[in-house]
Amino acid sequence: GYTPPFTQDQLATEIRALLEARTGARPRETGVEVLGGTILVVHTRPADAAQAKAQQAAIYSFLQRNYAGVRPEQGDMSTVFVDAGTTEIVQHIIEERIVSMSEITEPTIQKQGTDRIIVQMPGVREPERVLDILKSTAMLEFRLVPEKYEPVDMITYSEWRNKETGQTASWDLVRAESSAEFTGRDLLPNSTVQSGQTGDWVVAFELKNEKKDDFNEFTRRNVDRIMAIVLDRECKMAPVIRSAIPGKGVIEGNMTAEEASDLKLLLNAGALPVPLEIVENRTVSATLGRDSITSSLNAAFIGLGAVMLFMILYYRLPGALACLALLLYLSLTIAVTVYFKVTLTLPGIAGIILTLGTAVDANVIIFERLKEELHARRSLRSAVAAGFDRAWTAILDANVTTLIAAAVLYWLGTSLIQGFAAMLAIGVVCSLFTAVTVTRWLLTMIIEARWAQKRSLYGVPERPESTETEPA
Repeated sequence: GYTPPFTQDQLATEIRALLEARTGARPRETGVEVLGGTILVVHTRPADAAQAKAQQAAIYSFLQRNYAGVRPEQGDMSTVFVDAGTTEIVQHIIEERIVSMSEITEPTIQKQGTDRIIVQMPGVREPERVLDILKSTAMLEFRLVPEKYEPVDMITYSEWRNKETGQTASWDLVRAESSAEFTGRDLLPNSTVQSGQTGDWVVAFELKNEKKDDFNEFTRRNVDRIMAIVLDRECKMAPVIRSAIPGKGVIEGNMTAEEASDLKLLLNAGALPVPLEIVENRTVSATLGRDSITSSLNAAFIGLGAVMLFMILYYRLPGALACLALLLYLSLTIAVTVYFKVTLTLPGIAGIILTLGTAVDANVIIFERLKEELHARRSLRSAVAAGFDRAWTAILDANVTTLIAAAVLYWLGTSLIQGFAAMLAIGVVCSLFTAVTVTRWLLTMIIEARWAQKRSLYGVPERPESTETEPA
């Protein structure tokens, strides 16, 4: 029989050295596999299409020179290159996957350069599982297995048998000889997790409308053939086609509920156009995160104290009442946050600090109107009523505008911006209630007291009582 000049390990070493010398490929980035003694698979990282063709030509020439009497046949070359739009697509898919994991709140996903993405996730309880989900290309394939093969291992599908020769074959060899008829790109993003007939968890899928007829015709023509369902080059199940399939099906594979949920998440978010490599993985200690939160809260309290001091010094009694309303505003904001289970992060704290200003802004408008009415020699009661009534339209316009901006930020922004926008909207609504309703009620009650009749308490010079007028 024919004796090859190299063992499989020697062949891999020779090809790595050849590609390094001829095309500059790095040996550690070159993978070589020999499947079944007949199929050579080489994985490299060419810089462009020209380098990929040069590598293929070098390998073909090497085989012709060293394997006398063997006529190599070039198979299909599959190449993927990262261009300007690829990184944006990957970033979007990663964000979709993370957002679908409800236990992760307000992650930061940023593009760095042309081929790197930085992902920051607070409070991850299972980092290894999250990394597996992020790295998975989620490339689902429906492969028609050659008729000569049948599975031996019905659990992992790692071992198959060649019915013609009686020899066993690895799944890698079977996959190399099978053809991918449909992929995950042909599926609708509506996969669901269901309980299977045997009690295991399965993932139900549905093909796109334009692919359903093709899938139905494909299964009709291949009745009694094995169709392997492959995810990221790993065979999940290999059912025999019993009849034509209209365009829906399930993926089984002895999955737990969590594994089925992760698979559903990957299918619905879509496949990555390129494989990912984790370049760096760091965990920030809880102490550093706690320090950041503490610093932000300190800033919020300092800002609150400065605002309250200004309001009391400049507006006096109304300012003191506005400070009480401001404290109620903070209490309401925290209560709403807890009730709706909103995660309070640094952007959220920034939103609360910003709404402190909007809450005081409404009071400033009201109190300036109040001072104008008092300067016009209105009575204290009528000045309070007129001040609030005339300031209402300006306050409403300002707060509605802020709510519209918050809605746009939440709709178009990333997760961090959405957290800021949510707290901004909650703060605006609470501040509108406290600044207008609560402050007015407090001021109306206070002015009934004799000691509160002094106009100097409202920043207005005392005037003779006889000169005060009531509105007509």
